[in-house]
Amino acid sequence: MSFTRQVEPGACHGGCTGERMRIAPMAKFRVLSIDGGGIRGIVPAVILRRIVETDGFDRFLDSIDFVAGTSTGGLIALALADSMSAGELVDMYVSMGRKVFDDTWRDDLLDLGKLFGADYDIGPLRRELRRRFGSKRLGQLGKYVLVPTFDLDSGRGRHRTWKPKLFHNFRGAGSDRSALVAKVGLYACAAPTYFPSVDGYIDGDVYANNPAMCALAQTQDVRHEPRPPLEAVVLLSLGTGRNLQYLRGKTLDWGYAQWVRPLINLIFDGTAGIADYQCRQMLGQRYHRFYLSRGRLWRVLYPEILRHVDINKRRTRNGRIRMPKFTGGGRMTVSFLRET
Repeated sequence: MSFTRQVEPGACHGGCTGERMRIAPMAKFRVLSIDGGGIRGIVPAVILRRIVETDGFDRFLDSIDFVAGTSTGGLIALALADSMSAGELVDMYVSMGRKVFDDTWRDDLLDLGKLFGADYDIGPLRRELRRRFGSKRLGQLGKYVLVPTFDLDSGRGRHRTWKPKLFHNFRGAGSDRSALVAKVGLYACAAPTYFPSVDGYIDGDVYANNPAMCALAQTQDVRHEPRPPLEAVVLLSLGTGRNLQYLRGKTLDWGYAQWVRPLINLIFDGTAGIADYQCRQMLGQRYHRFYLSRGRLWRVLYPEILRHVDINKRRTRNGRIRMPKFTGGGRMTVSFLRET
């Protein structure tokens, strides 16, 4: 893919003196970023399906060059890079929801009500990913992809530590093109307390629930190709919903016990918010962040999303799966897509 801006043939005569040159538009590098959110991954899956059902956008997914996703968004990114359609994405979540997010009283007994041991067995997810991706590697996918994870142990050495690890299939030194897609999908979903760690990796949610800035930085990495000019990058970021929370009081003289629960959500929401800010500052009108709004699109999509989330009625009924509030707008998203 060439990103060079060229003068159109015949656009300039006599050395262009006193005449405006017609500049051919630069090829765009389209990026799709998808947040983490567990079973709420059904939200961006449904949104993507509605986009491709909109007049003029049936080839929308084909136009995407690069997909980044954290946690459940990582699964979507890998699936899209493997040419899965938007409709198949929704079906995947319905199927995986029944198999993966199934928790029995026996599991609760063995892990003492989640006090010890992860909430879910990772075995069903492992089998499902192997079935869908087989032995395919990142370098064999049809799109560029990036999946944030966290390495709990960098291995023996002078500077042994834990550190972020972003799996990607861009060409160049240090690329992960040989990594198994199914393995990376497992790493992406290994959210602490929900699933056990896998090969020493956990979910990248702990630092990049919104991977948009990670994706933008990857496009500008001088060590890897392709590296489009920043002005060629167009980025659409899809959220899975916001926790509309706040803490009353100007002064909170709290200790560990009071801060531990709100601090987790505060960190997740804070990192997502700062990624949104950074991308907006760097890309301007070439960046759009989408949440559902309480308008017509909300009324159309929210019942459909709940219908799919209700795949595990017992857990939904007792409130353990909760859909958050959404902000943002559908019309703005369609306008953004048409203009970019």
